[in-house]
Amino acid sequence: MPKTIAYLASAVATLGQLQIACNFDEGQLGGQLITLQLARINSSQGENATAAEYERVQIPTNIKIGQLIFVQLSPGQNPAQITNTQGAAGNRHLFDGEAILGGQRLVVMVFRPV
Repeated sequence: MPKTIAYLASAVATLGQLQIACNFDEGQLGGQLITLQLARINSSQGENATAAEYERVQIPTNIKIGQLIFVQLSPGQNPAQITNTQGAAGNRHLFDGEAILGGQRLVVMVFRPV
């Protein structure tokens, strides 16, 4: 069963901080990150967050857990070009997701070394 962790926008302000948190949590949970999406935490303040979903699976030895690479997809950028550049560097595209960091909504491309 997948496990979801919410990273509050007020606590995780940069893409680098989110990447570090997700890499740490992948290692702690023994699972793979499978989605990043926008969330709203049910509290009196109704705070924005990024929800990361992890799936606990039998991890093949060739999967490098805790070594995720996040790349922001800016408006007008070509996602295929980013995928090709990352692929040439030995990274496999896993999925695209959304994050809210420091009040800014981002589209995030997630990669993992192969």
